[in-house]
Amino acid sequence: MTVKEGWRGRIYENFEIGDEFAEQGNEAEAPSETPEEPRLGAHWGDDTLANDPVLPPMIGLDDLFGEKRPPRGPMPYGEREKLGDSLQKKGKPGKDIVEILTPLEAALLWLQRAQERDGSWDAKSWGGASHYKVGMTGLALLAYQGAGCTHRKGSYRHTIARGLEWLRDNQRRYDGGFPWETFYEQGIATIAVCEAYTITQDPRLRDMAQRAITYIVNLQPDHGGFRYGGAVPKDQGDMSVTGWQIMAIKSAMIAGLDVPPRAVERSRVFLKNSLRDYGASAYLVGDRGAGSAAVTSVGLLCRIFLNDRGDYEAEIMQGANLLARRENPQHDAPLGGASKELGADLYYTYYSALAMFQVGGEFWRDWKKMHLDPLKAAQVREKFDPQGRYIKGSWDPAKHRWGAQGGRVFTTAMGALCLEAPFRFLPMVRLKQ
Repeated sequence: MTVKEGWRGRIYENFEIGDEFAEQGNEAEAPSETPEEPRLGAHWGDDTLANDPVLPPMIGLDDLFGEKRPPRGPMPYGEREKLGDSLQKKGKPGKDIVEILTPLEAALLWLQRAQERDGSWDAKSWGGASHYKVGMTGLALLAYQGAGCTHRKGSYRHTIARGLEWLRDNQRRYDGGFPWETFYEQGIATIAVCEAYTITQDPRLRDMAQRAITYIVNLQPDHGGFRYGGAVPKDQGDMSVTGWQIMAIKSAMIAGLDVPPRAVERSRVFLKNSLRDYGASAYLVGDRGAGSAAVTSVGLLCRIFLNDRGDYEAEIMQGANLLARRENPQHDAPLGGASKELGADLYYTYYSALAMFQVGGEFWRDWKKMHLDPLKAAQVREKFDPQGRYIKGSWDPAKHRWGAQGGRVFTTAMGALCLEAPFRFLPMVRLKQ
């Protein structure tokens, strides 16, 4: 083990975590000695994990799954493996990868250095309003997984293993919930764990993912809406918070987990109640008018991912046209869009980029022109902040909307996710344009 003094104290550089679950052929060597403490990620490399005691059943599990279960969804994850190979210097990357590879690698390296010694990521350590460790850990894991990295292979496998280990150790065994501060975080972490299981088929992740999604489904009200504290009355259903839960439900279905049909139908009820004119979405169901462009982007992406039956094609096209008219009224694809929010509001940029890639055609070509260069230009190039902390490859929270809440971990994870937008999922809709 090599120990290096870094800007945040001791950094274990060669500590191997999860080697037993790495792909055969990895060239990493075993550590020369076993660190005494902290023994980060011990469970992921421990033979005894396979003999972990069976966790107690979830409350209401039999009742929830008494109905006919929906079939496992298609594997929609996009060309992430190409990104992962390019990060590992395997093969010649295409132009679409070359234009994002350097900033993406810088972002992932920064996230690696920002990881806490317990394996989590902490917003408050980097200027956030609170810790939000569940949500920040989930977002960081999503950023790595979106780049084709897993806990089984790649140069970030130990970083990812430590994050998964932290979520596993902090998941409540009696109901499957994570120790979230806002319900955003439960959805984000659940998506991360479901993705990790789908991509690697590591059986140790299945139970964690199942319990996480069952917790959400157990709390889901008939009208399908959530807010910061969980389930709320119908008129308080929040498109932003609920969107993450809908994506978690879809991720669990893709993973082949047990998701009762009612979870999808309740999500459809929420999408119906939140729909407004011209394909827009309300922020709260009780609001008479439409919410922000970011909120509409969340609703648009949710409709795309629940469009298996073709129910939402008209609404998807309306929403895409609404956003396009807002940002590209002259059809000249201005940098940052007409609002100048693309690349500046990373939450809006992320959801809208994912949605426009799915819609495809001119919608995506113009959206990419508007958001990608401003996004890359905003990435920090200086090595250190005034406190001497390494910041190169991050996005400055002071210059981005919601940065004051989520801090630098949030902005950097979201920045990486925005870069990965065309690689995260295969196109799932084919619309007449």
